Amino acid sequence: MMLTDIQMYAIPVLFAGMVLFGLLFIANLYYSKEWEAKYRETLKSYNDIVSKYNDKVNTENETSLIYRIYADRRFKKAQEAGFKYNHLVNKIPNTKENRDKVSTLNKKMKASNSKWRVCIKYRKPKNGWEPNQAHVKQEDALEFSLYLRDMTYEN
Repeated sequence: MMLTDIQMYAIPVLFAGMVLFGLLFIANLYYSKEWEAKYRETLKSYNDIVSKYNDKVNTENETSLIYRIYADRRFKKAQEAGFKYNHLVNKIPNTKENRDKVSTLNKKMKASNSKWRVCIKYRKPKNGWEPNQAHVKQEDALEFSLYLRDMTYEN
């Protein structure tokens, strides 16, 4: 049986195509396994990040809940005892002499290495009370209140 010219070229080309197709198929299997491994590794690291974030959020929520319960107990206990505010003294006239006395007190506290300082918050505006205005500028206030400030965590 005699092969024609087309058949002589067609058979080797078909054979080479089948070999090439087989090699591509094997390479595709190899790379798909490699990509699958990378995908699983990425998914695992993503899940680790998500679980760490969720753990952090849960811990913060638990801590916040515990603090709220503690703060509520303190607030209720203070109300039952008749205490309403956190200031040391209020309704001090806003004069230069009174502010100088507070400044002198703070300097003495600093010199004695105390962790506490006295903080001034100005109250009662000269032009009348405006709603939702707890703090007033020094030059606009008629009075001020004194509060303690813990300097341990500042600076």
